Amino acid sequence: MRPIAFILSALLVAGIAAASAVFFIGDDDLEDAIEFFEDEDYIPAIRTLNRLIPLAQYEELEKIYYYRARAANRLALTLNTENADELIVLKSSAAASPEYTEALREISKSVSEINSELGADFTVEPGINGGRISGGSLFYGEFATRFKGSPLLEDLDFEELEKAIASNNAAALQGILNFYKSHPGTPYITHLIKMLFEALQNGSASTQSESIGLEVLLNNFASRYPASPYTSMIRTCSGDRVNLRNTSHTGGAVVGHADNGEILLQLEKSMDTTQIGDTRDYWYRVSSLRGARGWIFGKFLNPFKAQAVSESNAEESWLFEEHFSGWSDSNTPSAWNHIDGADKASIGFIASGDSKTATVKSPAEKRAGLFTRFNTTRLFAVESKARMNSGSNLILLAYVTAHRSGYYVMLDNSSIDVCGIRIPLDTSRWHTYRLERTEGDYARLTIDGQPASGMVKQVELPEILSNRGLYSLFSDKGQPADAEVSFIKAR
Repeated sequence: MRPIAFILSALLVAGIAAASAVFFIGDDDLEDAIEFFEDEDYIPAIRTLNRLIPLAQYEELEKIYYYRARAANRLALTLNTENADELIVLKSSAAASPEYTEALREISKSVSEINSELGADFTVEPGINGGRISGGSLFYGEFATRFKGSPLLEDLDFEELEKAIASNNAAALQGILNFYKSHPGTPYITHLIKMLFEALQNGSASTQSESIGLEVLLNNFASRYPASPYTSMIRTCSGDRVNLRNTSHTGGAVVGHADNGEILLQLEKSMDTTQIGDTRDYWYRVSSLRGARGWIFGKFLNPFKAQAVSESNAEESWLFEEHFSGWSDSNTPSAWNHIDGADKASIGFIASGDSKTATVKSPAEKRAGLFTRFNTTRLFAVESKARMNSGSNLILLAYVTAHRSGYYVMLDNSSIDVCGIRIPLDTSRWHTYRLERTEGDYARLTIDGQPASGMVKQVELPEILSNRGLYSLFSDKGQPADAEVSFIKAR
């Protein structure tokens, strides 16, 4: 068995030399586009950004795609304002009336012209909230596909959440929790709590199936912002099976119960206090995390105190999570590229129902491998589940943090190699490999949740594995391999 140092150096010799023209865009061009955006001139901003895309390098492209997506979101808001009169007609007129037909025709014509000029996806939605213009998700999708690990993605994800809630408020709760799982340390957490209360107050959201996720979110928010007005609206029940009524007095029908210590979210407060026994207090309309709603007397409410939530209840979040469900063609997973000189036919998938497993079946005379852009960082976690059917020296994953510098996990038929550390293992069985660096100078490897090495150093990689991002299923010439990968996750 040849050592990794020999294999990697051989890759340098075997690399394919390619000449390509490099284009540079001037700083002034991009700054002009950003200035258009900041001046709320969104059409010239998008027009300029579209022109710059073919000329830009990767770092510039990230900023270009980001501002283009944000400009599209802002333009949608502007179009709604500019077409307010026509949108009102869509709300107030019958769908078959001449007024409705004419208003819809005028708006649709304007939107179609803008789409044609900018390559955008604005649409007229006449049946939603009386009529609105939405769009911009096409540009968002292009950014999210190209720059999966970008810190800029959080801003765009939040704007997508705002648009989704505006279009379908009933889906607010799930969207809020999905966003929070993707960005648990988000500075938008106050906005998320505001959205949550608004969705509950208008009665369009149910918390019944999301109580655990909500408890994590509420605990995090209350611990970070104990003096927030929203924190004061998070309460706990101080009695056993306290009645929830349909009106704010004791004569109201009982519509549910609240248990001692149960979290209750305040949706409404009575105008006046009521005397019941020796207590005078307000009535509060509340919603429990299990979905019960009704009025409760203030005597039975305590302030909420943030508590730690069991880690077993908290779902781990990933910036990048690939289960290979989508494929551009039968040999290319969506959002992945084949490395230089690779045989595309060596990559494929095994389908089982709706799930897919990526495979590599690379003969000795071929090279195979996949790459995807990812904003890699010094502190990280990357995880993959795989098994080796035959062959040797297959790089399951390479996490590249800088040019030709990073970490790798290589599979053999009876061991693995992680950055030069050899560990005996039956790789023909499915194993989950997790490599992470949370502090210090070393990364650590766990296999199926068990510690395997805590002293993994960053190493130099060959030129063919030089781009910052993630590589997977890499098998070089002379190293035949047959293997399967169930998923890859990173953050």
